[in-house]
Amino acid sequence: MTARMEILGDDGEWQEVPGVVSVEIRAEVPDWASEPACLLQSADVMPLVVAFARKAKAEYERVFDQVAQQMKQAAAAGRAYEAALKGRPDRPAWQSPYGPARRRR
Repeated sequence: MTARMEILGDDGEWQEVPGVVSVEIRAEVPDWASEPACLLQSADVMPLVVAFARKAKAEYERVFDQVAQQMKQAAAAGRAYEAALKGRPDRPAWQSPYGPARRRR
């Protein structure tokens, strides 16, 4: 298998890099990244996190209350529509809503 290495040039086109035999990528991880929980326990950051969580909770409660209210209104409208359909006096109860059965000849 032959590998090929290309880089993105300034013109936005990929250009092959000839003569590359191997590539080694090193990524250095900062010390604080190994323990992100220590950042949240900092005295400076913790009040901001708590304030954000309280604000988010209040906002979610408001949105979910609105959704619940709209769902209750939709359910009530559905029940009213269903009740209106059941009470239609234009046909006897035994007759099909599509009219009388057709006679075969």
